[in-house]
Amino acid sequence: EIYSLSLHDALPIWWHGRYADAHRAAEEAVALFERSDAQGADLATTLHMRAIIEDDLGNGAATSATEDLAIAIGERAFGARHPSVANFWGTKGNGLRRIGRFEESRAAHLRSLEIIEAVHGPESMLAGDTLVNLATVDLDENKYADAIPRLERALAIVEKAVGADHGRTGLVVERLGSALSNVGRNAEAEAALRRAIAIHRARIGPQPNRRTAHQRATRHHRLLAQRRSHRRSPARRLVPHGRHGQDGRRRLFLHRRTL
Repeated sequence: EIYSLSLHDALPIWWHGRYADAHRAAEEAVALFERSDAQGADLATTLHMRAIIEDDLGNGAATSATEDLAIAIGERAFGARHPSVANFWGTKGNGLRRIGRFEESRAAHLRSLEIIEAVHGPESMLAGDTLVNLATVDLDENKYADAIPRLERALAIVEKAVGADHGRTGLVVERLGSALSNVGRNAEAEAALRRAIAIHRARIGPQPNRRTAHQRATRHHRLLAQRRSHRRSPARRLVPHGRHGQDGRRRLFLHRRTL
């Protein structure tokens, strides 16, 4: 009987900022796949999730090391130019940036961008996001002049994809304004930052109704608690999924979610 291993138990923990608990759940899932299929795509994907959690924990060295494993397995399982491998490179770049290894971080993000542009196109939203990641490395290294053209290109992509008044556009404009300020282009910087403030203010709207927000949050957490009461640890909860794969062998499948 084929089984599907669900990480749905770990994801809500991660979403609520309980990164240490989510990391333990991801480690259990990694250990299971290491025993069942040490070179499989599911292990690479699960390692990637562990790396994301490690990045949220602020452990850049662990993030980079975990993604090294994911990349090595993923390139064999998916192919070196697969979109999933691009994601692995991107998270590796984030981890390296955290520990000040800027050149290696930049190289990782450039590799991610190369794959994304080949698969999704140079004007895709994923390309825009990766350009922002590259610009963030530049900003952290005080290379503001290098960050500006990356952010300008990212802004053009994001505006086209989601609109000039979208919150994601506002975030790119905000970073662009910061970079412009640091190279002395003060009038442009002020215009960009004023625009970013206007976008964020329009998105947030008036002062939220705190009572309504509290009621919605309470209802959400109650439903979440009900779901959790029916679940066990993700590394031990095996859910029947079918009988056999196309080749007749038993398999383990990881439930995937875009992170």
